[in-house]
Amino acid sequence: MRQKKLSKKVDKLERKAEKLAAKASAKGGELAGQAQAKGRQLSDRAAVKMGVKEEETSGRKGLFALVAAAAAGLGFFLKKKREQELDEALWEEPRAL
Repeated sequence: MRQKKLSKKVDKLERKAEKLAAKASAKGGELAGQAQAKGRQLSDRAAVKMGVKEEETSGRKGLFALVAAAAAGLGFFLKKKREQELDEALWEEPRAL
């Protein structure tokens, strides 16, 4: 009887240990990815300071392109809607030729 209780406790502890090992492995992978990203960032910064590589400056260009694309899409949508309204108005009240 005592042996059975001990084996149940051991099984329970083994399952907990497996769960903890899986969590640790996942966290380790996450931290390794973050470390790699930080390493690339620091090596790029060092290359810029040494003059080997130029610093990237893309800040406002991407934002401007996004705003311009959104404005063009809105203009296109409004133009199509206006054309549709004009077509409907022509069908409702045709003019005498």
